[in-house]
Amino acid sequence: MGTATDIQVRAALPADWQEVRELCCESCSEPPFYLTGNEGWPTYGQEDWVDYSVGPEHAMFLLFDRSTSPPYPIGKARISTANGDPTTAVADGIYIRAAYRGRGLSKLLWEARITWARVHELRRITTIHRLSNVRSMRSILTQGFVETERIPAETISGATEPELVYELVL
Repeated sequence: MGTATDIQVRAALPADWQEVRELCCESCSEPPFYLTGNEGWPTYGQEDWVDYSVGPEHAMFLLFDRSTSPPYPIGKARISTANGDPTTAVADGIYIRAAYRGRGLSKLLWEARITWARVHELRRITTIHRLSNVRSMRSILTQGFVETERIPAETISGATEPELVYELVL
């Protein structure tokens, strides 16, 4: 496992579609923390993954451990402009493989997404997480986000658990 200097974050390229697919599908294997709505991912083809990852109104950022050859994908996070609100970005889909958690690496993915939003001249970023996902909450709050609301939601298992909505004004 690489040191901090071995870790790299960059925007996904069309050629990264398999890494994106692998990380996205793996993230669904941890249902307490990840939202519903991604059930179709296993059936996505190459074009679907490229469209999901690379576009003028969204970006997928990948985290790599460069101490291996080739570099090993260890995390991902997505950002997009909000539907119907050209001033707002929605940050979602952050996932870091278990062996790399607890090392502060989510900060790199947040920095990349915040920079993307600023380059696109957006005014704010919103994000959401399940109440029980304490690591996500810490990561979000560390970036300066403020909780704006709690909404009831159903988990993949059918249980009800609040989702916390946050905003970061840029």
